[in-house]
Amino acid sequence: MRDKIWDLPDLQDFHGYLYTVNNGSMDVEGFIDSEYGRETARRLLIRSRIQNDQDEAAKFYASVGLRKEYFDWDGYYDRWTLLTPLKMEPGRSYPLVFWLHGGGNSIEAEENMTGFTDIAAREGFMLAVPQNTNHDKVFEIIERVAERYPLDRGRVYLAGFSQGGVQCHGAYMRSPERFAAAVTSGNGIWSPWDDLQVEYTPEEIKKTARLKMPLMQMCGQSEPFAYAPLNDWTPRAPLTARPWGRPDTFEHPGKNDDLDPTRIHDLTLGKFDAVFGDAARHKWRMAKEYAPARGEDPGEFAMKNVNFRMDLLDCPRRDAAICRGFLREHQGTLHRTVGIYGDYEAIEYHYGVRHYTVGVNDKTGREMYRFVCVQNAPHWP
Repeated sequence: MRDKIWDLPDLQDFHGYLYTVNNGSMDVEGFIDSEYGRETARRLLIRSRIQNDQDEAAKFYASVGLRKEYFDWDGYYDRWTLLTPLKMEPGRSYPLVFWLHGGGNSIEAEENMTGFTDIAAREGFMLAVPQNTNHDKVFEIIERVAERYPLDRGRVYLAGFSQGGVQCHGAYMRSPERFAAAVTSGNGIWSPWDDLQVEYTPEEIKKTARLKMPLMQMCGQSEPFAYAPLNDWTPRAPLTARPWGRPDTFEHPGKNDDLDPTRIHDLTLGKFDAVFGDAARHKWRMAKEYAPARGEDPGEFAMKNVNFRMDLLDCPRRDAAICRGFLREHQGTLHRTVGIYGDYEAIEYHYGVRHYTVGVNDKTGREMYRFVCVQNAPHWP
């Protein structure tokens, strides 16, 4: 029976977004009626209550054991939020986690959606959520946090969604010595350039390989961007419907995509689009998709990227022939869904939903890479 909570006006925009941002395979109504959907709805209702009221937000976070600080340095794109434990013990240093939001989203759209706030309160770490997710801003915020609080510099972590996942890669490829690990959601396993399409230098790649930072990646099984399985590459799927919803309902007078410092500005764009409407008038774009060269086999391209990531993490390469063979398995099996084999393999259940999970160890036996594909999930953290 349909859960009535999704009939509430505050959830209608996101309900419509779910229909838009999947590859056509998603059972949207099944999602919203699931335990996973109910948890999503609960967090969305919290978001709608606190997103436009900093005092209300501070009260909510205090109720779960966190102190919220909001910094508005110089307009919308310099804003950032810091959540810290209400009680910080003298003499103890604290880890810091960054959450880097998806392209065009506000801090408020994702701040409480990911669950990191619940974990921060329970485990006692700091959480920074910047509006400008470029790597230089992330580096600056690390120093600002260190000025205010006893930061454990050996435990600074990156996490992000979509464009924010690409920005995670960019930050640790530029300066891997600053970070201990990363987790990304809704982006590919490798791209040779950052979000502003600046390629990584040979020196940066060598340093990243030398320092090896553990990486976890997640994606939805129904994403239109085809991040899974890892053993194949397909073009991005067209959106399944004319957009009638949106993931971000926060309103701010300074929000202007044409001024977003995380985007590439391109004066050749800006033409009206019949599907996206006025949204296509913006003269910006994100970095181009890393795709096979003309005539290159998509599967070989995909496995090349997998094994480049394995090299960066000092993990044994995956056998391309074995992995490509998984494409012949039945839909719904772990290897068919994920596309590679690992040292740890499981179909785990969280909020009643299958999470197809593979972990790969480095040559010393330490897990360095984990990939998780979430059943019936769209492009969302």
